[in-house]
Amino acid sequence: MKFTRKLLLASLAVPALATATAYAAEPGFYIGVGGGESTMEASTGRVNVAPPTVNPLQNDSREFDLDGEETAYKAYLGYQFAPWFGIEGGYKELGSISKDFSVGNTRIDAELDAGGWEGFLVGTLPLGALDVFVKVGGFTGDIDLEGDVHFPGGEQESFEGDTDNSDAILAYGGGVAWNFGHWSLRAEYEEYDADGVDELYTVTGSLIYRFFEDKSEPAPAP
Repeated sequence: MKFTRKLLLASLAVPALATATAYAAEPGFYIGVGGGESTMEASTGRVNVAPPTVNPLQNDSREFDLDGEETAYKAYLGYQFAPWFGIEGGYKELGSISKDFSVGNTRIDAELDAGGWEGFLVGTLPLGALDVFVKVGGFTGDIDLEGDVHFPGGEQESFEGDTDNSDAILAYGGGVAWNFGHWSLRAEYEEYDADGVDELYTVTGSLIYRFFEDKSEPAPAP
């Protein structure tokens, strides 16, 4: 299953900090920053590549596919209500991919870029110092596919793909986190259900700092 395979790859990015003092995630606020790789696949839809002529009925429509990987990064803020439940939100930049196509003497430039704000409900299974979590929420921002058709003779026309994500879209994922003191290392997979985009997901690693008061040591017995 693709989700399981990507999540397994992400979990390998979490180092085993055997020498650190480990804690379960404490309730309270936390902040995180991270980066990794995004994968994007989309179609331009039908694009007319026939040069402008005196015959307006002439049409040569083609469809082109873009796919590739890009660098992704994010920053987020969260609140852990209990060891098993929390919320978080932040900004993620998924990057952009571009590709050129040729049909005869006509050249087509296309680009897909994505970035915006996201928020999640996070359910966690604490396993000592290790947390396994799943998340579901929404993403709102720019997910656009657009480009230009360059005809022989210097004429040019612009086009937009079939992406239509003016409203919030579904986002979900999961991963693992290793907690040591106020810090956590997280590896996760997140997927976005964007209209007009065949594949849009990220595999990232994050460093998290958690705000909570350290538990006081018990007073020694007299």
